[in-house]
Amino acid sequence: MCRKTGPEDVVFKVLYCGVDHSDLHQIRNEAQYTTYPLVPGHEVVGKVIEVGSDVKKFVVRDIVGVVCMVGSCGECMRCKTNKEQYCKNMVFTYNTIYKDGSFTQGGFSSAMIVHQNYVVNIPEKTSPRAGCTVTMCRSDGLQSVKTVHRDAGPSVEERAILYLEAQDRVTKGASLKWL
Repeated sequence: MCRKTGPEDVVFKVLYCGVDHSDLHQIRNEAQYTTYPLVPGHEVVGKVIEVGSDVKKFVVRDIVGVVCMVGSCGECMRCKTNKEQYCKNMVFTYNTIYKDGSFTQGGFSSAMIVHQNYVVNIPEKTSPRAGCTVTMCRSDGLQSVKTVHRDAGPSVEERAILYLEAQDRVTKGASLKWL
């Protein structure tokens, strides 16, 4: 782990981590901004082993997930309007610097420390392994619903809602079927 646990942090042992193409881009330094040594992985599921003194949403032994970000400034207009993913000081799961100057380390590590606002509970009926896929899909789907323009037509909204409904069913125990 790369930093000390703060009062609003959740510490969890990594159980599973997905791999997608953005991890490969970072590993290969294709965008020319990778800092090595690099610990990638941003579709992460783990078991809580410690919580900070101000954490109320999670307890030790919870199964949790983290997607592509673990922090933001918390003070800009974007952060104050629930649009942290657009914060100029967003902290990605890996290859970014925390406020304390330490580098983030992703889900290929053995454990992670993440601010509670960027951690989600994985329902008991969902296998932790399936949770990796669901964490990233749910964040993408939720963001599309939050940002879709009403004048874009019903098909955009309907597809986003159907996407979320499918992901919700998986989190409630439906099996994944790849087409």
